[in-house]
Amino acid sequence: MAGNPLPEFNDFQEGTGPNYITGPKTLTNESLRNTNHFGTMIQGEHNGVQIIQGGADIRESVVFQHNQTGETYQPGQSHDWKNPQRLRKILANWRYTMVHMSWTEQEIILNDKIQYGDEDTRFQQYVDIRNEKEMLMWSAKWELLEDLLWAEPDKSKMEGEGEGFTEPYSIPAFINEDTDGLFARQSAGTWTLVEGIDPTASYANGRFTPQQATYSSKVQGADDNILGIFDEMIEDVKFEIPPMHKQYFEDPQLNKQMILTSKVGKKAVRVLLRAGSSYYAIGAQDAAYPNPAYEKIPVTRVSTLETANLYDDGASGNTTESAATIKGPRFYWCNGNYMFPVLHRNKYFTKGEVTKHHNVPDTWVCPVATWYNVICTSRRRQGIVSPSVDLYYA
Repeated sequence: MAGNPLPEFNDFQEGTGPNYITGPKTLTNESLRNTNHFGTMIQGEHNGVQIIQGGADIRESVVFQHNQTGETYQPGQSHDWKNPQRLRKILANWRYTMVHMSWTEQEIILNDKIQYGDEDTRFQQYVDIRNEKEMLMWSAKWELLEDLLWAEPDKSKMEGEGEGFTEPYSIPAFINEDTDGLFARQSAGTWTLVEGIDPTASYANGRFTPQQATYSSKVQGADDNILGIFDEMIEDVKFEIPPMHKQYFEDPQLNKQMILTSKVGKKAVRVLLRAGSSYYAIGAQDAAYPNPAYEKIPVTRVSTLETANLYDDGASGNTTESAATIKGPRFYWCNGNYMFPVLHRNKYFTKGEVTKHHNVPDTWVCPVATWYNVICTSRRRQGIVSPSVDLYYA
C-alpha cells in the first residue's frame, strides 16, 4: 500500500462494504438510543421486509368484499349472473433518505501514522478512520429511520407525491386511536385517505381500520386491565381460514406479530404477570420477567414511544403518553406479515461514489441512500390498546 495517501484512502473507503456500525474498539457510541425497531422490522425473526426493484411507486392489491353472489335456489330456476369488480390497489410512493460521511485532506495527509508508517500501519490507520466515520454515519442512518418510523402522521408530507411529500408512512399513520384510524390531530391537513384508500367508503366495508380497545384498570386479575384487554385484542387480530381452497386466503399465522410499547407499558405488563404468578416464590427463580410475552407474542419496548408526540393534548395538538389528555402507555399490535418496509433493490443501503465537496475543495464526501416506504396491506390485522382513564402516570 504505497502512493499518495488521499486518493489511496478514498479508494479504500469507496471499496469497503457498509458493515461497520460499532466502530473502533476504543469508541463508545453514546449516540444510539435504547431500542431500534426499524432494524427489527428488516432483520431477524419478526421481519416482514420486502425488497423490490423498479416501478414508479409501490402498489399492492387488496380485496375488502367478496363478490356477493351467494344465494339459495330451486332446481330449474333462472339466475342473474353478476361480475362485480372488488379489487382495490393500495399505493405508496417512494421516499428517499440519505446520510453521508466526510473527511478533509488534512485528516489524511497530516496523519503521521499514514505519512511515515509502514504498509501495515497505514492500513490499520485507514481502518480506524474508516470505522469512526462509518460508525457516526450509520448511527445517523438508524436514528433517522427510527424517527421516521414513529413520526407524527402528517398528511401533507406522507399521503401523496410531488413537492413537499417527503416523509414515509409511520406506524401511527396505520395504527392509532382515532375514528376509522384517520389520525385527527394534525394542523397540516385532515386525513381522509391512507395509501389511497378511504376507510370510510362503502368499498372498504369497514375493513381498513385498525382494531382498537381500551383498558381502564391496573388491578391484577381485573377483566379491564391490560392483560384482560389483550384477551380481547388477540381475538380481534386473528383470522381463521376455511379448511378448503386455502390458496385463496391469507396465512393467519401470528409469527410476525409484536406488541410494541414504552418502558412504562412493558413494566406494567411485567407487574401484572408477576402479581399473578407464584413461580418464583418456591426458590431462587428470576422474578424480573425479562422477556414478557402474551400468547408467545413478545411485549417489546420501543424507547422512541416515550418521547413521541402522538396523543391528544386536549388542544387539537399532539403530546407524549405521559402528558396526554388520557395518560397511560399504549400497546401497538403490529403484524409484520401485513405491515413492513419496502426497500428498493438498487438503493437499499447503498454507498455512493466518493466526491469532492463542491463548495469546500479540501473536503471529500461519501453519501449513502435508502429508497423505501412502509406499507400496510391489512390494517384490521393491526391493533392498538390504549387507556380510557389516566393510569400509570402520577
